[in-house]
Amino acid sequence: MSVLINHLSEMDYLPVDPESQPPENYFLVVEKALQCRLPEHYREFIDYFPRTGACYLESCICLDRKDEKYPDSEICWSSLFGHENSELGGLIPININYPDYRIENMMIIGDDAFGNWLYMSVELDKNSSIYFMDRRFSQPGEKSGLLLLAETFEDFILNSFTKAEEFFK
Repeated sequence: MSVLINHLSEMDYLPVDPESQPPENYFLVVEKALQCRLPEHYREFIDYFPRTGACYLESCICLDRKDEKYPDSEICWSSLFGHENSELGGLIPININYPDYRIENMMIIGDDAFGNWLYMSVELDKNSSIYFMDRRFSQPGEKSGLLLLAETFEDFILNSFTKAEEFFK
């Protein structure tokens, strides 16, 4: 098991709906539906964790990342999208059914508890950079308002920690 998968497992990252049955080779289904090539670390993640998931140690996962827009607050995420038994949610429907939030060469991969999105770049031969879209500072579909969180999906995960982990440091 990779460091990325181990880290998520240690944070008790689990499917929100464990009964949902994703199709075989779900990452290929995602690539076809969203017409993109997923970065290798993200392919590994979605292959191991194909369902929408969250960490249950705490309600949010924090990042060791501050920005001038967020001087007094933590940037957190609560779930990463995958397959769901729902027409309204999941990785593919969210990226198709919210056209106002689409950004070229990017896909929505998760959210926080307040309705803000996490984006991942999916440009060929580029890093899978992860960005945060805060509704207070960004307009839907505008890349210029996004906050860069990590250069790669792997860095994004490895720099995430639960509130419980922070408490025990």
